[in-house]
Amino acid sequence: MSGVRGLYGALADISMTFLTEAGAQQVVTGYDLHELKEKWERPDLPCRLILPMEEYNAVSAGVPEPMSVGSTGVLGLMTWNVVDLMLWKEVGQGRGLQDHLPDMVRYAGQYIEQIMNHTNPMPHMQLARVAPNIGVYEFPVGTDRKYYGVEVQLSFEEIINPSG
Repeated sequence: MSGVRGLYGALADISMTFLTEAGAQQVVTGYDLHELKEKWERPDLPCRLILPMEEYNAVSAGVPEPMSVGSTGVLGLMTWNVVDLMLWKEVGQGRGLQDHLPDMVRYAGQYIEQIMNHTNPMPHMQLARVAPNIGVYEFPVGTDRKYYGVEVQLSFEEIINPSG
């Protein structure tokens, strides 16, 4: 049985804390799929949203990679693509992206350090790829709600045992 649903909760539970450019300690809370809201207000920010890449519509193709399988009863390998989207501030706060870049760069660096301590978030699952991107993001996609943030695209490989 796949552990993909547990992956989202495990990622949301990872504590992301970093020092801002001003030297303040900043905690960024993660939210699992069942905790998502339609709109994230200023008091909610910063926050991390754990999303399926295909639902979020990230730049990379989000559909899961085809599972590699052998004959019946043989282990298979599945690649799961997930987006960890950190919403930092609403667009319009500050003079622009340049006001927020130092803190978002610090966050991205700390994120990489933290995720490397969680390369096996679920049994039979291994982190295969991490790609952080800093910019302006619309969430939910298709609305006009824009946030400065860091999008981290993650790929995990899971060994699937057809017999359980």
